[in-house]
Amino acid sequence: MICFDNYFPESAAALGAKGAQLILYPLYGDTLKIDWELKLRTRAIDHALYIAPCQIDKYFDVAYTGVVDPEGNVVEKLTEVSSYKVVEIDLDKEVITNTMAVPGRKDRRKI
Repeated sequence: MICFDNYFPESAAALGAKGAQLILYPLYGDTLKIDWELKLRTRAIDHALYIAPCQIDKYFDVAYTGVVDPEGNVVEKLTEVSSYKVVEIDLDKEVITNTMAVPGRKDRRKI
């Protein structure tokens, strides 16, 4: 997923439906900082996957480099320009979402 893809839920939905557990998400920036993180965390929750954004714009404080887990928690958020960190995630961890608990509804990825 890249940059403007975060504006459209279908991007993460299509990747999740094809079995993605981790989406790498490089971007230059965004127009609305508050909306950007809210959408990012929502995409992770909606599709029960990890998203790792990579902010490549060192001049504007709009987005960040880090990892968001399937429950929408920011697992890692780098604050220094041109920095990196190794982050371990558990791709085998079972994530139960609200839609999975509704009788008669199935996880899209298992259809």
